Amino acid sequence: MKNDLHGTFTPELFHLHAPAIDMFCASSAYKPPVQAVVHFREGITMVNERHRLSTLLYKSEISFVGDRLWKFRDQRFSFEQLRHAALRLEVHGKIESLPLYDLLAVLFSRNVIQETSVDF
Repeated sequence: MKNDLHGTFTPELFHLHAPAIDMFCASSAYKPPVQAVVHFREGITMVNERHRLSTLLYKSEISFVGDRLWKFRDQRFSFEQLRHAALRLEVHGKIESLPLYDLLAVLFSRNVIQETSVDF
C-alpha cells in the first residue's frame, strides 16, 4: 500500500515546515526514503534533454548517476516536466537537511532552470 502525503510550502517558510514534517514522519508510518517534489510556478523553465543537462552541468557539483538520476552532494534527484518544471528528490534523512537552496543556486547559475516572462 502506497502512502502519499501532499503539501504546499513556500520558500519563505520552508525552514519552519520541514522540521514539522520530519517530526511527523518520525512518529508515523512514513519512513525513509520519502519522495519530495519541488514544483516550479509558471514562467520557470527547465532543460530536460540529458545531453544538454550534461553540457550545462559539466564541472559542477552535480553529476549524472544513471537512469535519469543526478546527484548533488549526497542527494539524488531527477528532473521532471509535469504541468510545470519539477525536481523529484529521494529523502533518506531529514527533509530540513536537504541542500535545496544550494542545489537551486547551482541549477539557476548554470541556466538549467530559468525564469522566463509570461505573456498574458
